[in-house]
Amino acid sequence: MPSILLVDDEPNILEVLEIVLKDAGMDACKCTSGRDALRILRERPFDLVISDIRMPDLSGVQLLEEAKQFTPDTAFIMITAFASTETAIEAIQHGAYDYLTKPFRWKS
Repeated sequence: MPSILLVDDEPNILEVLEIVLKDAGMDACKCTSGRDALRILRERPFDLVISDIRMPDLSGVQLLEEAKQFTPDTAFIMITAFASTETAIEAIQHGAYDYLTKPFRWKS
């Protein structure tokens, strides 16, 4: 079962993502800050991290940079409500697998 760490300072986004991923048979763990995500990533491995880019304590790109130092095989997907070419390029240059904008549209 794939393990996914969800990181966003918006609890509603975390709840929706967790429900969708668990319904798809995935192990989803959530946290509301980049610092907490770093701590959790040091404690256990994840196949994927889905992280917001803008968070108050540590940006998603900073989380990506720091986490890649000790968990280089973990894939990262960055999400944001404030999409820009600059942040997309920065995220991809630091190793993000993909970059998605909020709000999401689910296809069933």
